[in-house]
Amino acid sequence: MTPWLPDVTRLAEMAKRPWDEITVVSAEGRDFRRAVNLCRARPAVAVRTAPGAGPAELARELVGWHRYLAVLENVGGATEQLSIVDSTEAERKAWRTPNLVLCLSSLEGERAHRWLSSEPVPDGKGWALPATAFATREGHWIPEHIRALALARLAPRPGALLWDVCAGAGAGAIGIEAALLGAAVVAVERDAALCVRVVANANAHGVDVRLEDGELPRALRGLPRPDAVFLGRSTPELVRACAGAGAGRIVVLVTELDHLGATRSTLTGAGYTVGGCQLSAAPLVDGPDGGTAVRPAETSFLVWGSRTDSDDTDATTPTRRHRRDDTD
Repeated sequence: MTPWLPDVTRLAEMAKRPWDEITVVSAEGRDFRRAVNLCRARPAVAVRTAPGAGPAELARELVGWHRYLAVLENVGGATEQLSIVDSTEAERKAWRTPNLVLCLSSLEGERAHRWLSSEPVPDGKGWALPATAFATREGHWIPEHIRALALARLAPRPGALLWDVCAGAGAGAIGIEAALLGAAVVAVERDAALCVRVVANANAHGVDVRLEDGELPRALRGLPRPDAVFLGRSTPELVRACAGAGAGRIVVLVTELDHLGATRSTLTGAGYTVGGCQLSAAPLVDGPDGGTAVRPAETSFLVWGSRTDSDDTDATTPTRRHRRDDTD
C-alpha cells in the first residue's frame, strides 16, 4: 500500500465522505495537470500535494468550478488540523506542510457517479447517445454518427480537459459525452436559449460541465488550456482562435464546402497534422406499410488535427490564474 493512503482514508472519515466515492491522485510533478482536471470533473478527489502544487495552487486552477477544499495540515503531526473552505479562500491562505486535500463539489454529498472511484466506461446505453437522450431543438443537433467519430478523434479521458465550443451548433452533447468518459469539460455557447439546454442536459446525465457564455471567439480568452477542442462551427476567425489554444487534438464540424480548404490550412499552419472525411448518413425509419424506409442522406464534413509537440500531461508547475480579460 502507498504510505500516504491511510492518511487519505483518515481524511475521508474526518470529512464524512464515503471512501468508494473518492478518486485518489498525486499532484507531484507532471501529475499536477491531471490532478487539476480530475478535480474539475469529479465530485470528490483526494490529492496528495507537493511543493509548488499545494492547496493554494490547486484552488487557483479551479477558478470557474465551484469547489470546496478539505485540507488536512501538518499530517501526522502534533498540530494536525482539518479546515474546510471554498476554493477562493483556499487560494488566499498559507497552508502548513505536509498536507492533503480532499476536493469536493458539494459539502452535502451528491449522487454517486456511475464510475465511482474507478475509471469510467460507457454504461449499457453505450456512447454516441441518441437524440432522445438530450433536450434539444430542431436544427440544433449533431447526429450520432458525427459525435461517434468526433469523440474517437478527441479521445476524452480522466485527467484531460476538453473544450466543447458549441457556437450555436448543439445542446452540449459532445461535451456531456466527453464528461461521461471522464474528461473535465468547458462548454462555450453564445446562444442564451441553448445555454439553458446545455445546463439541463449536463444535470440530467449527472456530469459537471463548466459553461461559458458570450460572443465568440472572445469567450475563449482566459480559459484554461485544453487537451482537446471540438468546434461546431467552421468560421475562419473561430477556427484560428481554437487552433491557437494549444490543444493536442482538435475536431471541427464543417457544414459549408467552401470552408474546408481554409479550415485545413489554418490547422496545418498552427502545427497540426490534419485529416478529415466526408460523412453521409441516410437514417432508416419505419415505412408507412410497416416496412423500412430510408430518409434522404445528409452530408457533412469532419476535419481533425493532432500535434505531436503537445503533451497534455506536461504541467510541472501550476499555471497562472486565468482571467477573462487575458489576450492569450
